[in-house]
Amino acid sequence: MSSSSDLSERLQIERDQGGPNARYRIRALEQESFTHSASSERIFCTLNGPLSTSIWVLDKRDNPTSIETYLQQTAEGNSTWHAISQTPMTKPPVSSIIVRVHALEYWEDEWLMCHRGHTEPDRVRNADPQYGVLPGLGDTRCLLRCCGTDRPRGKAAKIRVTPLEGREFVSVHDYLTTVHPWLMNVRGDILEYMGLWKGKAAEEESVLTLDSFVGDLNVAGQTRGFRSWSQRLRDISKLMDAVLGQEDTLRQEAALRRGNSHQCVGKCQCSVLEGGPEMSSAWR
Repeated sequence: MSSSSDLSERLQIERDQGGPNARYRIRALEQESFTHSASSERIFCTLNGPLSTSIWVLDKRDNPTSIETYLQQTAEGNSTWHAISQTPMTKPPVSSIIVRVHALEYWEDEWLMCHRGHTEPDRVRNADPQYGVLPGLGDTRCLLRCCGTDRPRGKAAKIRVTPLEGREFVSVHDYLTTVHPWLMNVRGDILEYMGLWKGKAAEEESVLTLDSFVGDLNVAGQTRGFRSWSQRLRDISKLMDAVLGQEDTLRQEAALRRGNSHQCVGKCQCSVLEGGPEMSSAWR
């Protein structure tokens, strides 16, 4: 039976293969010297539905007093992206942005930390640690499974955002249309990471938001209405509800003008406006 010191040694060996310190150096080189633009600071992005209902534009990042949908409806009932979509994502504007997710980058390291000590005689009951060798680590026996969960190998990933052909800089829309679908594809992994120390994945209905868009992305997860719900998110939630309520009214009025008796309210998934997208939000 291995001791916790043995596991710590394996952990150190794995980190010496170019672990966190090497990764930090790589991130610094990739990020170069740019930061959020005035436009990207106003973006409020959730990972609870399609792009059309997950992106909002605040009047200001801190203490916002108004909010607009990223996908907007014209008076004629057509859809158009918010004017902010064509502005630079970074300051200064850059032609390429490499995006990584903190949760996925460090999930494996934190998983190992979480299960340290589970090989001791008084370890967690039913931990059932299992060992084996891993590519690139020689004959070192490494923890592969513990407490009913597999070691999250190969979860770290990155994506490069580039502008549309003919454009010199990455716009807000270039970034969002590339990164948001990618994040939605790994949403399940992010939820698992968030629940690592609780022994189970975070709730599927958790509201996931992006804290920033430069450097490793930090995805925050909260359950609406709980005490952990920050005051900023409470304020934004109220603003969003007001906008969605107004859009419900507009859809109903448009339907009545066309002789459609259907009444769209709340989470209705239909598209009453001609050419319009689903206007309900997973946020609600």
